[in-house]
Amino acid sequence: MRLIDADKLSTKMLDASWYDNADEDVAWELLQDAPTVDLVTAPVKCGECKYFDTDECAMIGYCDGCDCKVDLGFNETGFCSHGERKDGEPHA
Repeated sequence: MRLIDADKLSTKMLDASWYDNADEDVAWELLQDAPTVDLVTAPVKCGECKYFDTDECAMIGYCDGCDCKVDLGFNETGFCSHGERKDGEPHA
């Protein structure tokens, strides 16, 4: 896969000379219908995470001295890189 700048391509298409309008119409339809890529994945908030408030939560640590559970201070609106939605849906 190769990412392109569709806005710059649109500008070049406007400047291009076309054999006939049908070719230009098809090209514009293809450009408008082309799939897009979402490069940014929103993190799962702790309150939406299936691990929140469980022993499997990445934000729960254990003391080296006595092996007691230590809450690292996150709440329902926090997030980490290990979150998975409770409903099984992919990240937004």
